[in-house]
Amino acid sequence: LLSFPTRRSSDLIDEKLKNHLSTLQGPQGPMTLVGLAGTVTTLSSIDQKLSPYDPNKIQGAVLSQNSVKEIIRKLKERNLEEKKKMTGIDRKSVV
Repeated sequence: LLSFPTRRSSDLIDEKLKNHLSTLQGPQGPMTLVGLAGTVTTLSSIDQKLSPYDPNKIQGAVLSQNSVKEIIRKLKERNLEEKKKMTGIDRKSVV
């Protein structure tokens, strides 16, 4: 990975996703989403501050919406080198 999206491009992606998701019909109230591989396992690893990465602790882990929002906020604030130093990011190639 040679670079990371700029804050502006990241904000534009967020806006487009929010607009798209707001048009979808679905159940009202809290929802449970299930994720696997890459991004969601890295988010869980960061949330649990895993070092080294442990797939056994990722399997079945639960991330709250607030945790995901906080992790994303922190990632947006940091440059690539700072992201690599975050506890839970032992899989540097996915940052």
